[in-house]
Amino acid sequence: PLLEQSVSIARAVNDTRQAGTSLYYLGTVYNDLSDRENAIKCLKDAITLHQTADDRESEGTTTNYLGDVYLSLGDNEQALKYYSQSLELRRNLKDDDGEAGSLQNLGLLYLSEGEMQKALDHLNRSLTIYRRLEDFESQAEVLGLLGLTFNSLGQPKEAVAQLNDGLKLARQRGYDETVAKLLTSKGIVFTTTGELDKALDCYEEARPLIEKLDDPAAEATRDFSVGLLQFQRDEFRKALDSFERAESKVRALGVDSGAERYAVLAALTAYALDDEQKALNKLSAAVSSLQATGELIGYGRELPGPLS
Repeated sequence: PLLEQSVSIARAVNDTRQAGTSLYYLGTVYNDLSDRENAIKCLKDAITLHQTADDRESEGTTTNYLGDVYLSLGDNEQALKYYSQSLELRRNLKDDDGEAGSLQNLGLLYLSEGEMQKALDHLNRSLTIYRRLEDFESQAEVLGLLGLTFNSLGQPKEAVAQLNDGLKLARQRGYDETVAKLLTSKGIVFTTTGELDKALDCYEEARPLIEKLDDPAAEATRDFSVGLLQFQRDEFRKALDSFERAESKVRALGVDSGAERYAVLAALTAYALDDEQKALNKLSAAVSSLQATGELIGYGRELPGPLS
């Protein structure tokens, strides 16, 4: 209510800049509440007001955030559009930190799309800027994404090297959340190479950090990762429980596209347990949702190695 009142007051006195700022914050609140429709509406209206007020700095921030919202919805085309706009704005403003952030987001987007060379290019450019700015936490995060990119390129040794560099930075400065994410990513690399004991060590080391953070998204990623390890060990019942926990946590966050991905993995695991009816029910629901959002095309190639 207070933010909505702020927007109304700013508009009433023709303070376009303040109205745009208030709409941006209102959009972030709607996004935190998983109300993506109203979040997108507020953010788009905010961008229009930023442009009217010639507030390029705020426009860069809002377009980047709108890209985040679309990425969370699995709408990579719209995410690419707004991340690219943000990058151009921030570069023109000589906003180095903002430019690095937009490059990092584009790298993540290209990684999720399987365009690994583009991912490497954007992530390395982002890392160069963060090093110049001595932003150590962001450096560690980008090193983690580079690790996952090299793993997808079939270069696990380079992937582990990048992740170890990120872990060294994060541990030295006490960035527990980043340490937890990097350990989980390192566990994924070891799972893909079949080094399951090493993978389990990474997940066990990450667990107390994730529990302390109380971050459902991080918990879901860990459950997913452990599920992959359990699947490779033919521990299908445990794997099914892990995938379903991940699905439930992500769905509670309002990220339906991510939940359906975990649901597909749970369906395939149920099939491995000869529970064909459960597999069919979960797979049918997931496919219907993915078709509705236009995400089904090429989905099979995104499945992790042991399930592909």
